[in-house]
Amino acid sequence: MGDWPCSPARKRVRRLENPEPSSSTRIEPEAESDSDSKKVELSPSESVGDRPDLFDDEDDSRPSQTELETSLPPVKTDQEAIDEYEFSNTSRSTEPDLQERYENGLFIELGRTANLTDAFRFAEGIEEITTLEEASSLLFLDELKVFAKEAKIQGKNKKDLLKALQEAGSSQTGLGWLRSQTLDDDGSPEIGLNPSSRHTRRTTTNELFIRKILNHIGDCIRLASAPLKLFERVHLVFYRSTEWSEKSLTTIILAKISRRNYPEYIVLRSNSIFPTRSALLEFEAAIRIQFDLDNAMESGNLTILDKLQKIKDLSRSVYPRWKALLNQEHLRENGCNDLGEIVYLRRFSPAWVYTRIVHKGLYALGRFKEYNKEHELLVELLEQRFFHPSRRGVWYQRKALLEEHYMWSVAPFEGRSEEAQKRKWKRNALRTCEEGLQDPDCHLIYHYDLQKRIMKLERSLNIAKREQHDFSHVMLTKPEERTIEGIRVEKDPPIKPTSKPTGGYSFRGRPTIWIDEREGGGECRVENLHTDSFYSSRISEMNHRLAQISNGEAETLLRQVYERECPKQTCAIGIDWSFGLEDLVEIVQCFHGEALATICKVMAQEYQQRGSGVPDLFLWSMERKEVMFVEVKSLNDRLSDSQRLWIHVLTGAGVRVELCNAVAREVRYL
Repeated sequence: MGDWPCSPARKRVRRLENPEPSSSTRIEPEAESDSDSKKVELSPSESVGDRPDLFDDEDDSRPSQTELETSLPPVKTDQEAIDEYEFSNTSRSTEPDLQERYENGLFIELGRTANLTDAFRFAEGIEEITTLEEASSLLFLDELKVFAKEAKIQGKNKKDLLKALQEAGSSQTGLGWLRSQTLDDDGSPEIGLNPSSRHTRRTTTNELFIRKILNHIGDCIRLASAPLKLFERVHLVFYRSTEWSEKSLTTIILAKISRRNYPEYIVLRSNSIFPTRSALLEFEAAIRIQFDLDNAMESGNLTILDKLQKIKDLSRSVYPRWKALLNQEHLRENGCNDLGEIVYLRRFSPAWVYTRIVHKGLYALGRFKEYNKEHELLVELLEQRFFHPSRRGVWYQRKALLEEHYMWSVAPFEGRSEEAQKRKWKRNALRTCEEGLQDPDCHLIYHYDLQKRIMKLERSLNIAKREQHDFSHVMLTKPEERTIEGIRVEKDPPIKPTSKPTGGYSFRGRPTIWIDEREGGGECRVENLHTDSFYSSRISEMNHRLAQISNGEAETLLRQVYERECPKQTCAIGIDWSFGLEDLVEIVQCFHGEALATICKVMAQEYQQRGSGVPDLFLWSMERKEVMFVEVKSLNDRLSDSQRLWIHVLTGAGVRVELCNAVAREVRYL
C-alpha cells in the first residue's frame, strides 16, 4: 500500500465522477498511459461486482470500493488535512475574547490597539521641555538662587524667583552671560532644543534660559502624557472622584501598602454611572477646568482683578452648555422612576461642575458691580433644583440683598419715581425671603438671616402690625452668658510700623495665652460626609444605631469599636485615636442617651452644614454626671448663624450651653 501514488478512495472517485445514465456502463482507463487496456461493456443485468475479472490487470494492488464509499465526499490527503486543521486552530486562537476586547478598548484614546507601535512611550525625554516654566520647575532652591544671581533678579522665596525668572525670559532679547555658554563642557551642543533653534543667530532670552537650565540639570525623564491620561481616566471611572487632584491615588496606594487602614464594609455600586463615553470625557474636562480655576484663585502670580476676570470669563464660557444640560436633566427626570439613583448620579454630571463655576461667577459679577447680570444669574440658579441644592440658602440671601439695596438703581424705572422704585424692589426682596423660608431645600441654618431681613423690610415698608410675620415660635434659644476677666499674656510687644522690610516675617496670627484657662485639643479635619443623601440612603441602619444610643448602649458600642479598631489606627471620619478610652467612657457616661442620639443624628443628617459652629469647649463632671458646651467670645466678637443654630440644637436636647465673654483687664508681654 505504500506504493500507491494517491489514496485509493480518491482514485476510485475520480474514475466514477459524473456518471452518465445509460443502458450499459463503460469503464475506461484513467489516463492516456492506460490506452492498451481493454474496453468492456456490461449488460443491464450485470454489475461491476459480478465481473471480478475486470480488475485483473497489471495494477493488482488497487483495492475495490463499494458504492457507499464512492458516494462519500472527497477526502483530502494527509498533508492537506494537517494544514487545514492548523489553520483553523490558529484562527480560533487569534480571535480575542470579551475580556481582551475590553482591555484593547482602553487604548482607543491612545490611537492604538493591542499592538503598540514604536510611537507609544511610557516616558518622555528632556527634549520635550520647551517652556521656561517647565525647565525652571526642575531646579532646587539653591540652584535657582545661583541662576537668579547671574541674571540679576531678586525674590524672597522660590515662587518669587520663578516668577521673576520667567518675566526676565519674556522681556529681553539676549544676555551676554547666557550667550557665552552655547556648548557643553565636552564641546557637544546643548540638549533640549532642536537643531534649528540651536543654530539660529537671533535667539531669545527665553530659549537661552531653557538651554542653560537643561545643560545644568542633565538628562531627565517624566511620565508621558498618554499613559498618564489613561490611568487618570481609569481612576476616575473606578473610584468615581468628583474632584480633580494630582494626588488622587495617594489614598489607595497608602491602603495597599498598609500605611493606612480603613473600616471593612460592603460596597454596592451602580454599573452605569456615565451613560456614554462622551459624557465621561465632558465630565473629566469639567473637573479639570474646575481644578485649574481653583489653582488660579490660590496662585500668588495673579492680581485680584485678574482672578476676578478669569472667573467671570470662565463662567460666561460654560453658561450655554450649562443651560443645555439643565434642559436634558429636566427631560431625564420626567422619564425616570428611580429618583434616588438620579440624585446620586447628578454628582457625576458636567452640569454639577458647571453649576459650581457659575456660582463662583456670582462673586466676580458682584465685585465688578454688574448687579443686573448677577441678579439674572441668581434667578436662573434658583429656578433649577437639580444641582447643588445646599447652596440655595446662599442664593436666596444674596438675591434678597441685591433687591433691597442695589436693583432699584440699575433696573429701568418705567415711569416710577425713585421712592416708588425703591419700594417696588423692597417688596421683591420681601417675597424672595418668604420663598426661601418655604423652600424645603433651603437649609435651616439660613432661616435666621432671612427672618431678620423680613422683619426689617416690613418695618421699612410700614406694613401693618397685623400683617407682619411673627417668628416667636421659631426663635432660637439664647444661651446663658458668663463674663470672665483675666490677664492676657502676649509673647512679644506690638511692632511699630516702619518702612524697613521685615524679610517676609509677619506678626499677625500670634496665639494668645489666657491665664488659668484650660487648653483645648486639636481638630480633626473631615474630608467626607458632604453628600446630601448620606442619612437617607442608610436610614434603616442609622435609626437602629440611634435607638441603641438612646437606650443607653453607647458605652458598649464605644468599647467594642475601640478594641476592634484602635490597634489598627483605622482611618475614619471624625476619629482621633489620641484620646484615651477612659476619657471617652467618662464622657459617654455623663451624657444622657437621648441627648447624645440627637447630636449624632444632626451630624449624620447635615454634616456639610453642621460641620462648623460647634462650641469651643466641652466640659464634663463625673461627680454630677453632667456635660456642658462653652462658646468663648472676645470683646467685639459676635455669634454666627451656625453657632446660634448649634446652641439652639444643644439646648433643645437638654445639654447645658454657656456663652463666655472673655475680657482682658490687663495685657502683659513676655
